[in-house]
Amino acid sequence: MSGSSQQGLVLQALAEMFNGSNYLKEKRVDEQLARLVADLVHGKPSDPYKFLAEKLRELSLENSAAPDNSTASGEGPSEKDAKTKAMSDATKPSKGATGLKKASTKPSKGAGMDVKKTDMPEWYAQVVKKAELIEEYICKEEDHLEDFAPELAWVAKFGDTEINEPVALRPTSETAMYSAYSGWVQSHRDLPIEINQWCNMVRWEVKQTMPLIRMRENLWQEGHTAFAEKAPAEEKVLQVLELYAQIYEEMLAVPVVRGKKTRAETFPGADYTMTVEVYVGATGRSIQRGTSHHLGQRFSKMFDISFQDPKDSTSQAREYAYQNSWGFSIHSLGAMVVVHEDDCGLVMAPGVASQQVVIVPVGLKATASEEEKQKEAFGGV
Repeated sequence: MSGSSQQGLVLQALAEMFNGSNYLKEKRVDEQLARLVADLVHGKPSDPYKFLAEKLRELSLENSAAPDNSTASGEGPSEKDAKTKAMSDATKPSKGATGLKKASTKPSKGAGMDVKKTDMPEWYAQVVKKAELIEEYICKEEDHLEDFAPELAWVAKFGDTEINEPVALRPTSETAMYSAYSGWVQSHRDLPIEINQWCNMVRWEVKQTMPLIRMRENLWQEGHTAFAEKAPAEEKVLQVLELYAQIYEEMLAVPVVRGKKTRAETFPGADYTMTVEVYVGATGRSIQRGTSHHLGQRFSKMFDISFQDPKDSTSQAREYAYQNSWGFSIHSLGAMVVVHEDDCGLVMAPGVASQQVVIVPVGLKATASEEEKQKEAFGGV
């Protein structure tokens, strides 16, 4: 069979695979195939099938990357953007509202589908959201994330491929946990909630990184609480701070200074932040090694963590929970290393040292003079 006959069969098979000329013309595949045939005829590749496979893969990538402004419903780009914004606004929780029914913090399920199944990716995304199979929280914490902007990591590329919608690596767990709190809390009897977890988090440090001192991926413990009243919430803030101080002073033999952060250094979204600071003699500066935050009611209003006010005789008013969060990380080991610094190498605190050596003087009497003690210590020299 001649080369031209082979090419004709291949193109015929391609046309059948694309299911007719209408589809080819709509997607401009007929023009692309014409260019492909010209390249095949003039280039005369030694392996035409390999050549076709590579060209078809390139065409597939071009078609998938090309913008498609048309929709099955006939909406233009501006109309679709307006509808998307309206849907996004509708899913945001109300703030400061009172009443028997809690404001929904889940994706809206009242509106029908506005994407046809022919657009499978968009259709599927809407189905799982509107059916409440998954939830999307990041828009609810938009202001909180803006405060983390310098350290917020976005994944925009994998390998050599660009990602159409970059993925944010969350710096803390508020968005993942507090929507669940909203569902758990219906009455003041459901409080307090106190949850601790061990996990990793990513903050893209722009300063010079140092192992166990300043890292972009950090292993840590974080706690999140919700209380019906402010007083016990603030008491818990100080209890946790004291626990962190005890770990440093009693286990790591590292002295710390307890204090309150300035407004500029307060955790984004918190009413105030308490901290334990470690002084580093080599640099003359302190480093933050553990924090305990009183969040007040900002996050509970954002995520509608509310309950029926037991003091209200009408049973209509709702109160928002008072929240805290705190964190203690693997950076504590870095603090121990720099505080017990030694030109001879690593010095570990006795409370965490895997091996301990105790020097026991033998043969000395309590009445021995200092000179006798020195001679005994150096073998009688």
